[in-house]
This record gives sequence, structure tokens and C-alpha cells, in this order.
Amino acid sequence: MTSSEFPRHGHNWDDRDYRHIIEGCLDGLDDHEIAQRVGRKPKMVRERASYLINVEPRGSRSPWTRLRKELRQNPGYDWESVARRRHAEQCLPYWDDAADARLDQAWADTAPARSWLRRPKRPAAQCMRDLETALGIHEFDIARRLHYRGVAASLAEVVDRLGARADGVLAARARTQADRDAATLHVLTVTDDSGAVLHTSLHPTGGAAEEFKDTLTARYASQPLAMWTITVGAVGEPGITIGEPASGTFASAAPAGREPVDLDDIDFAGLLDDHTDQ
Repeated sequence: MTSSEFPRHGHNWDDRDYRHIIEGCLDGLDDHEIAQRVGRKPKMVRERASYLINVEPRGSRSPWTRLRKELRQNPGYDWESVARRRHAEQCLPYWDDAADARLDQAWADTAPARSWLRRPKRPAAQCMRDLETALGIHEFDIARRLHYRGVAASLAEVVDRLGARADGVLAARARTQADRDAATLHVLTVTDDSGAVLHTSLHPTGGAAEEFKDTLTARYASQPLAMWTITVGAVGEPGITIGEPASGTFASAAPAGREPVDLDDIDFAGLLDDHTDQ
């Protein structure tokens, strides 16, 4: 079972997930078909039905069975009111299109301006407080949502744009993240089929390392066995890496006019024998 098969597995549930479940039930889909539509495991979809149907005494049928029965008998069933109440009971934010639109507007309103005449009149901290009041969602959950959706590159950027309580969890996490980013380096290494190092360079971020790697494509595309690797290391701690390295080959980006190399056609055993005989 791969992450590509269920791309939403492990992510917070939101209004869109619930609508997929309800629409799937109304369309007569089974739990596996709905799971594919939602992007989560079937078991998780069945269990999440407890957020869409009122709680019944112990011994009653499962929430999944009761939800499907309710929708068959009443297609207009107000599941959203139940979902919002259950989220509030569990102290979980409820994200829907309207809430996301409110975040997007606040983000656009606080975009850095080239001219001081166009700078926001409200202090950043007030922007975050206004969002908390309007949405009824804590500032940390707001920041996580912006980061998850790719609107903000980091928690630190959210704090810079929208503000945060100086003694709050969001501000503390943003400082920790900034300190960690400042103390890490991304190392790009290119090796040939024998393991000899062809290139090594240091970069402040993973994005910078990826961009520089792309500039090397033309140089190494003719070497189907040339491999690039990007590792994350700690400043002042040689030999220590953080997380799993990213790696790949340049073969897939061969220049126009050249036939792509199929690695299955390469006699790796023969290559190793030739190298051993030398």
C-alpha cells in the first residue's frame, strides 16, 4: 500500500474529505471505492463516519452502517452540522472552502509591498487575531493549514506576514524551525558507476540544491549510470545526516536526439566483472 495510492493518508480531515464520503455513499459506492475517491485507506474512511452521524448507545450498529442507512432514507441529511459539532468537541479545526478563502485573502492583503505607501495599515499580530476571531481556529492551526496547502513556505513566514503571540506555541515553533534551517546544509553529490565523485556542492536549502542539480543535467545526461544524491547535514557536525537522502539519475533527461537508456538492458554484472578485472 503506497502513499500514491492513498495520498491523503495521515493528513487532517476537512470538509472536502467528508463531501467525498457523502457523495460516494449517495452514488452507491462501497468503502473501497470511496476510499480511492477520498485518497485514504478504507478502514480510515469507515471509522471517520463517526464524525458524520450522531453517537448511538453502545451495542448499536457501526457508524458506517448507520450513516449509509441514513443517507438512503434521507439524502438531504444534515451531516455537516454533526461534523462541525464533533470537530468542536474534539478541539479540531473545521476547514472548508470558505475558511480557506478567508486565509487566502488575509495572505494576499499582507503581501510585502514595494512601496511603503502600500504597506498594510494593521500590525501583523492584529491580522492573526482577526483570523482567529473570524474562524474560531487557533493561530497554530491556521499556520499549519497555510503551510500544508503550500501558501506559506514555513511557519516563520506565517509569523512574519500574519503575526503571532510572542509567548505562544506558534512563535516558539517558528523560532525553532528558523534555527534548524540556519544550522543545516544540503549537500549535492554526483557519482559515476564506479562510485567516484564527479561533483560536490553545498546549498542552504533543498530547493537551491534541486535547482543547481537541474543545471548539471546537460553535463551528465550522457552518463546513464551517473547518480545524484542530496543529503541534509548539520553545520559543524561532519558525517551526521538528517532524514533520508534524495537520489536519482540523469538518464531520464537525455538530450533530444538520443534514445533513452533502459537500465534493464544494462548488464550490471558484466560491468562489475570488468571493473574487478582491472
